[in-house]
Amino acid sequence: MSKLRVGIDLRGSAILLVRADCGSGAATITALGKYSEGEKVPAGVLAEAVVTMGIPDPQTQTKIVQVCAVGAEHQSTAARFETTAGLLDADTNFAVTVLPVGLPPSGNDPTQWLGMAVRKARLQSAAARWLGNTPADPSPGFLARGVALGQGYMHFCEAEPGESTVICDLGPEHTAICFLKTGSIAGTATLRPLPIRSLGESAIREWVSELETLIRYRTIGGSTPPARSSLVLAGERVGEADNLQKQFDRPCSVARLRPEYLRSEAGGVGLSVDWLVALGLTVN
Repeated sequence: MSKLRVGIDLRGSAILLVRADCGSGAATITALGKYSEGEKVPAGVLAEAVVTMGIPDPQTQTKIVQVCAVGAEHQSTAARFETTAGLLDADTNFAVTVLPVGLPPSGNDPTQWLGMAVRKARLQSAAARWLGNTPADPSPGFLARGVALGQGYMHFCEAEPGESTVICDLGPEHTAICFLKTGSIAGTATLRPLPIRSLGESAIREWVSELETLIRYRTIGGSTPPARSSLVLAGERVGEADNLQKQFDRPCSVARLRPEYLRSEAGGVGLSVDWLVALGLTVN
């Protein structure tokens, strides 16, 4: 399989794209791109690469599934079956991605997998819109944006202290949230977008309260996150973080890229924590 990866973060009327060469272990960023409505990604950027799209969380069904003791070669199949269980339409209408996540099992405990499902028609529509794909072309891979956010943070950012971290991508259309526990993705969530400043401080305080409540009562791996879980902010509107940090009842900071990625630049575009989702989509 090719070691070239292209991650495409779908953001409504625009996309962010990262191309990375993962052949030497650590990713080397070889292309960065921002594309707006009506633009297509050049074929040369996609050539010979494995393409993965980040689908907005409200458009996917994402859940932790438990796979009981089966042979290692059958666990992925079992996880896919559990992911499609309960879908309100034929599973043939959905594309499915599963990833082994969570704490390693002990004894006869089941293995935890993260299962994601999206309608094939939605994935094909995005591929046609941005890549120029036809129905005859194979669909790209996909991850929910919240999952890609967690992968981007774990692989490209300096880790915050503590065993539990909550990552929030402040996007223009929704807030993607990823829960990390002991270095693994333990779940995801979504929240309405951060209110714009012109709506006033009371609207922002209400949003902060909703996020705090979601974090406080979210069950992760059978337990709620520790009360003092670190909160890390990223995304398009992370520039407003200074106004937010003082309003939370927990440690809050902006994601910090690892030093080796701080100077990454391609085509005149510099890398920043706004790109965490696209970066996470390039992870093997």
